Amino acid sequence: LSTQYSIGSRWFKPVKPAGNVGNGVVKVVYSTPGVLKVAQAGLPAGFDIHNVRVTRGGRAVPALAVASSGLILYGPGYTDLYTDKDAFFLSATNTPTPAGTPQTTGNLFGSSIPAATVAPDTVTVQYHDVYFDWALRPYTLQPWFSAQYLTDGSAQNFPVAVSNAATGTAQIAVNLWSVTGAAHALQVAVNGQAVGQTTWDGGNQMLNVKFSVPANVLVSGANVISLITPSGVTQEALVHSISVNYTKALAGANGSSMTVNTSGSIPQIYEVSGLSSGSLWVVDTRLPDRASLVPYQALLQGDGTYKARFFGLPGGTGQYVVTAAGSEQAPLSVTQRTLAPVVAK
Repeated sequence: LSTQYSIGSRWFKPVKPAGNVGNGVVKVVYSTPGVLKVAQAGLPAGFDIHNVRVTRGGRAVPALAVASSGLILYGPGYTDLYTDKDAFFLSATNTPTPAGTPQTTGNLFGSSIPAATVAPDTVTVQYHDVYFDWALRPYTLQPWFSAQYLTDGSAQNFPVAVSNAATGTAQIAVNLWSVTGAAHALQVAVNGQAVGQTTWDGGNQMLNVKFSVPANVLVSGANVISLITPSGVTQEALVHSISVNYTKALAGANGSSMTVNTSGSIPQIYEVSGLSSGSLWVVDTRLPDRASLVPYQALLQGDGTYKARFFGLPGGTGQYVVTAAGSEQAPLSVTQRTLAPVVAK
């Protein structure tokens, strides 16, 4: 089977509930990756958050924690050609729910080791306006492209939002499919300021072109990346995606959650500020299917917000998620499903 069909099989893997007491299973659907809270009040009768088995993708996974009023899970999310939804399945058992325990520590703000208050981050925007499956199809990637073609004399604007951009340089990477075989030229501007240009020859090929962005050009929030093709050169190229690599300030912009990327860094203490609560879920998601809580220390600030520190390691995805308790995502749906035996005919 091709990849786009075989990945669908994750939804059809049989899962045998361990010690199920006859209530079937509960399907918990969500979409956005992050910390998820399944409230006890939202579960059907016969299901107790203290005595459930949690599975995802056909495999048993531990909960992050069992809180007083709900089950805390980390959902890494899932997307393919057909869905952006993911699901956990809860089955009732007679044994305690496998789960972690929140941990705090008291020595991180008193440490002589300086804490990192910024971290590298990447935002990628993919464009799914136009699909090609004819002779120009690039078989090395899903052939989706923007409807804004790069042609002779065009100037196309692409909005890209980044969060908590710190002062410093950045880099833009444009993935495009070169259609025509003649010479190509491309100029790039960010928020109206020119940042570079490039040329290439040849068509029927995928290219990744990169441009350095000077300090203080990229802003937090909405940015406009302009791709300009000069007049006088007959050319056509299709934009597949645009990535922005930048330095992110670890300040809770919305007070509730922050993703910290430790990739390429040494093991060190990280400090997240502007949090709405000192009660937190600090989750090591470097191995998303085995996410776990890590110790942290929170400190109240004069403005009523909190700073939090934790010790982060590189490896895997390099990501940790810091979420204020009470700011967890809610499931899109929680539904009970009845298990029926499979009968051969």
